[in-house]
Amino acid sequence: MAKILYVDIETTPNIGLFWRPGYRVKIDHDNIVEERRICCISYKWADDEDVISLKWSMRQCDKKMLKKIRKVLLEADSIVAHNGDRFDIPWINGRLMYHRLQPMGELPTDDSLKQARKHFSLNSNRLDYIGKFLKIGGKRETGGYGLWKRVLLKNDRQALKDMVEYCEGDVLLMQEIHEEMKPYIKPKQHMGIMEGGTRESCPSCGSEQLAKAGTRITRVGKRQRYQCKDCGHYHTDTRQIKITNKL
Repeated sequence: MAKILYVDIETTPNIGLFWRPGYRVKIDHDNIVEERRICCISYKWADDEDVISLKWSMRQCDKKMLKKIRKVLLEADSIVAHNGDRFDIPWINGRLMYHRLQPMGELPTDDSLKQARKHFSLNSNRLDYIGKFLKIGGKRETGGYGLWKRVLLKNDRQALKDMVEYCEGDVLLMQEIHEEMKPYIKPKQHMGIMEGGTRESCPSCGSEQLAKAGTRITRVGKRQRYQCKDCGHYHTDTRQIKITNKL
């Protein structure tokens, strides 16, 4: 069985010195008093009901949490995160390096934000918008930056609990959106092969229940096209159809 992982992180801002606020104010990195960190991580395996969450220690250290999530990420066959290729995974990698923990190497990611941008023309590709667009629901409310201030500056454990619930909500919403998107997008990994099926199986859901849906002519020849009877996804066989010329 393929191990599909949905993951989301919440981070804290830097604490620094600046003379005045503004949209065009430049703050040099030398002005940083305290480095930003990851305060919580939530993840869910596709076939499990529960969301598992990790949070930083009472001393606001994220090292122990990063050790755990590294092991989890390395177990996954596919890692789904909204903007994960530019945000979540680089953040985790940066904190792993900070703590001198072992690297993870290249991960099998499937960034749902990239998929949304590539395959659809929506008014927004934000998780909150897509959820409301599909009538699934939006992100949980946080009440603005006040929650982050309470977590970081006051080390408020109730605020951290609220942050974890916010993060868990994003993971659940992301999975629902990704499941709706799957029949319409080109998957990053072949689900059928990951689950031990044949190369003709549906790359989106792994089903072997396929219907022929015409052919496609490519630069290298003619290929069979299929539609999955279970999820509706279309895909084209990578093998060329042999053509026999009869005299």
